[in-house]
Amino acid sequence: LGGLRMIPKISIYRIPFFLLLLLFAKPIYAEDGKLDSIRKETKKPEKNKSESSSNSSSRSSSSNDENDDVWDAFAGYILMGVYYVVTSPYTVPYHYWDDGFSEPLYFQTYPYYMSDSGFLSEEADYTQSFEVDSSVEGKIYRDHIYGVGVNLNLRTSFRLEMQGDYNFLEEKRSNGSTDSLYLGNANILFRFCQNRYLMMRSGLGMNFLHNDGGDNQYGFNFTYSLEAYPVKPLFLSARFDVGNLGHASYVRFRTSIGYVYKSFEVDAGIEIYNISGISLQGFSLGVKVYF
Repeated sequence: LGGLRMIPKISIYRIPFFLLLLLFAKPIYAEDGKLDSIRKETKKPEKNKSESSSNSSSRSSSSNDENDDVWDAFAGYILMGVYYVVTSPYTVPYHYWDDGFSEPLYFQTYPYYMSDSGFLSEEADYTQSFEVDSSVEGKIYRDHIYGVGVNLNLRTSFRLEMQGDYNFLEEKRSNGSTDSLYLGNANILFRFCQNRYLMMRSGLGMNFLHNDGGDNQYGFNFTYSLEAYPVKPLFLSARFDVGNLGHASYVRFRTSIGYVYKSFEVDAGIEIYNISGISLQGFSLGVKVYF
């Protein structure tokens, strides 16, 4: 009897497992299923519409017009919401932090050169309309991948910038061999928000992957980034890139914190790549020079 009493308890404990199995079984088979299943799924709304229209053939045309008006108003609110969500990364910083387009801001010789805060200045004396800086970084990623990166920035007082970076990556395999490639991009940017302490920019460009044996790949890139100089000698930055590389998707995120000493800067940061699901996660340590 004791053995028979244990059977229902074991079955009851297994019920959640079987329920979860049944719950996830259908999506798994649907995802791995045939294209015809996908076609049927996409045609379901049309089928429902045809059935509802046949069942409601006795309805008046005035009620249909009222439904169309309600849907048009609802769609308008949706589009308005999408517009505000898409533009908010630009409109919100510009509204709260930008100094305006009436007067340009100029670059100091290097950050904190004229004061204990900021990189940009309203004063035209002892400042410059163009600024160039370059950095070299060492990088360590997970899975025994190491790299060296070079970055170059050209900035102007009329908010246009050019930016480029080139990274050499090398992987040490488990069998003792090595593999390497070059990743980089080049972008044209516009500073949509700026003040003495902050520069926010966004733009378009191209990604590229170079191999020693050829078979190079290129793609489109969108970038959004910021740099902040809140108080001497601190430097903060963050950058997000998204695009493609050949037939692969391309996403990159990096953030760093730095220490500024005259025309030099030492910074450390985190960098993450995701190229069609292949992830590179690592740390960087670099030195930047302001010319």
